Amino acid sequence: MKNVWTLTYADMVTLLLTFFVMIFIYMKEAENSIDQWLNQLLDQTYSELTTYVQKNHIDGLHIERVTKGIRIVLSSGVLFDPGYADLKTDILPILKEVGGVINNSTLIHIDEMPEYAAVLENLRQQNKDLKVDIRVEGHTDSDPYIGREYDSNWELSAARALAVVKYMAKTTGIPESKFSALGYGEYRPIVPNDSEENKRKNRRVEIYLDANFVSEVPLSSADIN
Repeated sequence: MKNVWTLTYADMVTLLLTFFVMIFIYMKEAENSIDQWLNQLLDQTYSELTTYVQKNHIDGLHIERVTKGIRIVLSSGVLFDPGYADLKTDILPILKEVGGVINNSTLIHIDEMPEYAAVLENLRQQNKDLKVDIRVEGHTDSDPYIGREYDSNWELSAARALAVVKYMAKTTGIPESKFSALGYGEYRPIVPNDSEENKRKNRRVEIYLDANFVSEVPLSSADIN
């Protein structure tokens, strides 16, 4: 009888282990499915942006599909005059069109679309939410800033990023809450600042369309106060 009881206990443990393994596999498959769904939406927006750039033969604008979103790089030379943060008139229609493509994407308005309500509710049940942001970064080369408006490359790069944010928010109707503006000055070069060509490459504005699943953390009373 003792051996029979031991065998039964072992079978029960094996069944429980199998059950938890199946649950884990199911959760991973569901997670992978949601990741694939998000990547499809990003690929769609990336394809529309790339088509616009190629169709209009736009120089100084590069679009790249990155792990968690889309990266749009614009040369500072096509955006601004040297030392200034006022957008050039010629670039305004292009920025407006790029912002329009982003604004028309499913990602920006997904909360308003009934067909995605079930997916979003499933995420919330897992204590997750889809966070979509448009992050604009300003960058300069390493040459000291010479001008009257700003004290440093850092301030110049921040002002340029903010100029892009303000224009895109104003002309596209994308909620301002989805934007952020950052200035990095000369501190994040993509190539060494050892030639005029490399310095030109480092003088840029990068626009990121970021899409991530984030955990929803309830606010405590201490956070609210």
